Amino acid sequence: MRRELRIEVANHIIGLNIEETFQAPFIKNYAVFLSAGLPEISLDVELSPDVPLLDGSEPRLEFHDKLITVISEYLIGSLDLQTKSGKIKINPAYFLHSLGTFLRNIFTLLAVLEDNGIVLHAVGIVRDEEVYIFIGPSGAGKTTVAKLSEGKVILSDDLVLMKKIDNEFMVFPTPDWGDKQIGPRENKPYRINSMFRLIKDKMVYLEEFSPAHALADIFTIPHMEPELIPKDALLARFFELISAVPYYRLHFLPEPSFWDCIEEERMKNGVKRKNTGQVRQDCLKVNR
Repeated sequence: MRRELRIEVANHIIGLNIEETFQAPFIKNYAVFLSAGLPEISLDVELSPDVPLLDGSEPRLEFHDKLITVISEYLIGSLDLQTKSGKIKINPAYFLHSLGTFLRNIFTLLAVLEDNGIVLHAVGIVRDEEVYIFIGPSGAGKTTVAKLSEGKVILSDDLVLMKKIDNEFMVFPTPDWGDKQIGPRENKPYRINSMFRLIKDKMVYLEEFSPAHALADIFTIPHMEPELIPKDALLARFFELISAVPYYRLHFLPEPSFWDCIEEERMKNGVKRKNTGQVRQDCLKVNR
């Protein structure tokens, strides 16, 4: 027997019509995000062992008018943004993994296209009910920072989804979509305390970006057709973010002393400040 299960991410609710065999693992995996609200999007999930592997390559997104198609490992799915309905054909042997890839892309698109949101390849860590965002390419130390943050909530070690609520950028937790989440998360928006560009070093200190350098460093274009979102509008969105949230270079060692440095800066300032380009030499720690 099929049943519609609803999940909510970043205030968007999607209903998925799923066969009974896979309802229990879906409910377990998405427990924090289950919703009783009315879905704005309905997806029909069809299980088929004939869906092939996509040669190990990255998921492919295609856009035709209002139709979005996602092709990934053992999954082919489409969503009509006009009718708010879609279909997913998925290999049952890889159900949760492949479905997660599809949903990750759809919720990301909804945040960027409909909410003027921003999605970053980053780690989001909750401390005192506020999120600290750590940014950097593969190998920069995002996983290391997550591992060194024992006792804190890791919203995600790969994807940070944010959008404005009451004129303030907020971070929303996301389900397990191939990344890691640690600790008791709540499905609610979290305030952003500050953002950090990770730099492996032999000492620990913070260095503030100037607004221009911060914008150049953080600006990324989502993986979607250029005509869907004008570059100037996206640039303005990022500028608004770095103007509202302090953005630092975090020089750090592979040990948790960087949290002491962050706490020192937080206590000294008391409130969030705009970027000034000042180097915080009073937060310098030398490797012993």
